[in-house]
Amino acid sequence: MEEEEQSLYREFTWREYKATAYKTKLVDDRLRLFETHGVELTLRAPLIIET
Repeated sequence: MEEEEQSLYREFTWREYKATAYKTKLVDDRLRLFETHGVELTLRAPLIIET
């Protein structure tokens, strides 16, 4: 990634991702929790799809 490019995701550790993976269903978008929007970092609730 070049210097002027902004990351789509905030930095996170394997431990954070693993903890998220255990708390969510397999169909959930687990990386969505780590997405950034502009400069502000946000933590989103997992996407839950009712079947």
